[in-house]
Amino acid sequence: MRILHALTYYRPHISGLTIYVERLARALAAMGHPVTILTSQYHRDLPLHETRDGVQVVRVAPGVSTSTAMAAYRSSGLVEYIEQDAYAYAALVPNDPLYAQQWY
Repeated sequence: MRILHALTYYRPHISGLTIYVERLARALAAMGHPVTILTSQYHRDLPLHETRDGVQVVRVAPGVSTSTAMAAYRSSGLVEYIEQDAYAYAALVPNDPLYAQQWY
């Protein structure tokens, strides 16, 4: 299975998401799956293309949005499905009378 992970930042940037995706990508690559990371070139010293631990990293040049790059991949036929990381927000507060007593 060919796998493409699309996220705004990737290594060497450090965050919970980058660490998670790096570990997941390495594990999938170790299982024999071709894995590509599509991310931004947030610093000019980072190469546009590299392979890290068996994972191909493709960085989008400054000025090109990740959405544009994802659309190009989507129309290329190289991937079956692509989805960018996103934030989700609650639209409503539940009407559960014990909601305030819950911990999170």
